Amino acid sequence: LLANSQALELVKQFANEDIMKWPFWKSGDGLHHRGRAFFIAKNGPQAEIDLSASLEFTGDLRTRETVLLVLAQNRETNLKDDAKAFEAYEAILTGKTRLGGADEYSALQGIARIQTRRGQFDEALQTLNRAEPEKLQGIWKMHFSQSIEAVQKARK
Repeated sequence: LLANSQALELVKQFANEDIMKWPFWKSGDGLHHRGRAFFIAKNGPQAEIDLSASLEFTGDLRTRETVLLVLAQNRETNLKDDAKAFEAYEAILTGKTRLGGADEYSALQGIARIQTRRGQFDEALQTLNRAEPEKLQGIWKMHFSQSIEAVQKARK
């Protein structure tokens, strides 16, 4: 349903499903996908519950980063909790010296947005520069250029 842009239908069909009774190797995926659907449906509290629970059942690093990204975005946009969103974005980047994945780039942009709202303009630019925007190509080059422009505009 998510692949077909039917998040509301997923919520409608599975909102009351007890995913914790599913086999443990499926619980993480079920909670992740339902949490993402709740995020899209702007049900921030329920998305927070499912996405947080999903992390307990998700061992794969890439999948954990994807769950953390949706959790951070939910906290930032639906729950308006920049402090907790910042923590989740940071968790994606912890211990990394080289970046190159979409979740990592999105986390950098999320951190920079929060830093900009806090008036931390130099820090926001430093955060965005971790992606080495001058070396990026295609859509990411455009996205990071727009993010840098947004920080500079907010600074004025």
